[in-house]
Amino acid sequence: MNILLVVTLCGPIYINIAGTSKDVVLSFLGVAIFQDQELSIKFFTGLLLSFLGVSYFTFSKLVSMKEQSEKIEK
Repeated sequence: MNILLVVTLCGPIYINIAGTSKDVVLSFLGVAIFQDQELSIKFFTGLLLSFLGVSYFTFSKLVSMKEQSEKIEK
């Protein structure tokens, strides 16, 4: 029900942002709390690249949505 409310009020792009942020935070908390994965350069780089890739995709979708809404308003 909460997801439907967020999508209705903010749009689907915010679900993507929230999901990505949640995944990154949970990965770092998992490393910090359970210590079953060593925080190596390889692991950190993988998390960083994943986060940057999804962030870039989300940003580009947000920009294209704004451009489309500006075209519709004109």
